[in-house]
Amino acid sequence: MIDETPFDMLGGEQPFPLGFWPEVTMASAVALVKGRQAAEEVVAWLKFARLRHGYAWRVLVDWRHLEQVKAHPAFVEFLRQEDQHVEAIESAIDRGEYPL
Repeated sequence: MIDETPFDMLGGEQPFPLGFWPEVTMASAVALVKGRQAAEEVVAWLKFARLRHGYAWRVLVDWRHLEQVKAHPAFVEFLRQEDQHVEAIESAIDRGEYPL
């Protein structure tokens, strides 16, 4: 008999409801409530989102909520590093050197 347990429940975790991503929700909430001075905390939440959702975090984030932190040096540096990492991966894939 085939085990029909959903893949995301095999680890004992309950799946989040569709459309609910707590990490990006927290990044938005912190940015909206605390503003620019919370840029490093927002970056920490986004790094956590990247760990759980990969680079899809960029699509899951509501960028309008991050307006106050977008120009903060810590946030700018985080995005610069992210862009460099993505560029390195894409370049390697283009050269046929990066296994998927």
